[in-house]
Amino acid sequence: MRDHLAILHRRYLDLILTGRKTVESRLSVVRPRMFGLVRPGDRIWLKQAGGPIRAVATALHVEQWSGLAPADLQALRRAHGRSIAAPPDYWKRHAHARYAVLIWLHDVRTPLHTPAINRPRGSRHAWHILAPSARAATRTPPQTAP
Repeated sequence: MRDHLAILHRRYLDLILTGRKTVESRLSVVRPRMFGLVRPGDRIWLKQAGGPIRAVATALHVEQWSGLAPADLQALRRAHGRSIAAPPDYWKRHAHARYAVLIWLHDVRTPLHTPAINRPRGSRHAWHILAPSARAATRTPPQTAP
């Protein structure tokens, strides 16, 4: 089992937390960092861009494609668009994507502990595969006295 950190815009994270978005998608012209590295059972920490980790989920199912043509992307949109819950401009921005990774999210919840993550400063990547040590080094939120 691997741990991953996915950075999402607030609107998508809110949709995941309400259950309206059940599939996380990553479309790209170049091979995404996590291509071939996300598997069912992996834990995905969901961090708001510019904010905190707000949730953790388990990858239930993963599908990925390479060498996509625009017609393939349209087929993916028709088949999974509702579960991806992305607006039309998302699909327009990624119209030339050649790679796709779809991750069905399961057991989405607010974490009691969050990993201590040392991301490189200035990193603009929206997906990180966490080192095994990050899994063991978790921070516990402060407890309030009753």
